[in-house]
Amino acid sequence: MTKKTQMQYDKILSFMEEGKEYEIWDFCELLNLKESRTKVILQGLSDDIEMVVSNRARRYKKKGMNK
Repeated sequence: MTKKTQMQYDKILSFMEEGKEYEIWDFCELLNLKESRTKVILQGLSDDIEMVVSNRARRYKKKGMNK
């Protein structure tokens, strides 16, 4: 993993609040990236965030501490 990718992971995780849901565009704007690259980055965070709805209206939220 590159230093830049790690910085993007950290930026996403510090931006997200527990219990709040986010759309892909929230992360695109945060990172100033296009949707396709943002999705790749979010896949790398699968241990820390989860996809709430698995259709066109995908939302992401931070995983709770009690799994």
